[in-house]
Amino acid sequence: MFCVECGSEEKLYGSLCRECLLSKDLINSPSHIELEMCHDCGNFYDRGRWRDLDYVEQASRILDDKTKTHKQIDSIHWEIPEFEPVKGEHRVTCQAIAIIGGQEFKQDLEIGIRIRVQMCPSCSRRSSDYYEAILQLRRDGVASKDAEIELAIENQQILRYVDSLAGNEENAFLTKWGVVPGGMDYYIGSIVLAKNIAARMREGYGATIKESNSMVGMRDGQDLYRWTILVRLPIHGRGDVVAYDKKLYVVDAVSRKILSLKSVAKGQIYRMSPDDSKIKPVAKYSKLMEAVVVSYEGKAIQILDPENFKTVTVLRPPYLKQVGETVPVVRYDEQLHVV
Repeated sequence: MFCVECGSEEKLYGSLCRECLLSKDLINSPSHIELEMCHDCGNFYDRGRWRDLDYVEQASRILDDKTKTHKQIDSIHWEIPEFEPVKGEHRVTCQAIAIIGGQEFKQDLEIGIRIRVQMCPSCSRRSSDYYEAILQLRRDGVASKDAEIELAIENQQILRYVDSLAGNEENAFLTKWGVVPGGMDYYIGSIVLAKNIAARMREGYGATIKESNSMVGMRDGQDLYRWTILVRLPIHGRGDVVAYDKKLYVVDAVSRKILSLKSVAKGQIYRMSPDDSKIKPVAKYSKLMEAVVVSYEGKAIQILDPENFKTVTVLRPPYLKQVGETVPVVRYDEQLHVV
């Protein structure tokens, strides 16, 4: 085989020798590319959506798409160094890696990367207190002053779920949230997100759901509705301590039809109906006391009674594998129990 241009019998890259190949205009890159960034959330506009993206990878992909190459090049990829994504044009030395006949050819080129800064629609709506739904989280018997503590576990799950979607789902934000009589209210930017949260509360906590809506205007020729979603949690929550036939249990899981109780004495799980009248509340998870551990050995733990600070020996629950400086306790039938 020989080079089709000079006849050289040196190693060929495609149909050309190295000297003839490098004499060609192999790479025709754009002089600049543009990235659109939201100045509030830092998301970038990509293929019709605002996303939480690695801007360097996005710039590399845009260069890959916009670079024209000589027919001898099989493929090309750009490597771009880190730079500060602030408004304006950045002159960045980028490296084009071309594959020709299974061999890599690298070329450094200076490319202008322009960062255009604006506000994405989601942040614009958030700044104007926009919301599509009010999710009302309620539990019977919860006083206003205790709501944030009583519903701490459920509240954290809701906040984590919204945070996990931020930047990837449109309007996945909380406009505001706070304590109200009997529970907490969440003003949510997306009705889809609000309904997904309600479904998670139903599956994970056995909540009952009630929805209603009202028309509040029009957008793009379509009726605009605002939803109210009432999520009512069962009276027993995960981590609560209850009594059944005068024996203590910790609520391990709650669903619509099954309440899973963990025996404090045996560590076994028992499943029963949440409506069983024999289940008696002893202490809410948020109301459990903390007792200082004096010593422990085998099945026995010595603790300080949190009310009178006397040393008391109690049984160690079989599920308590590690004992820290303090342990959660509850008083039942005038005796302390580690739960």
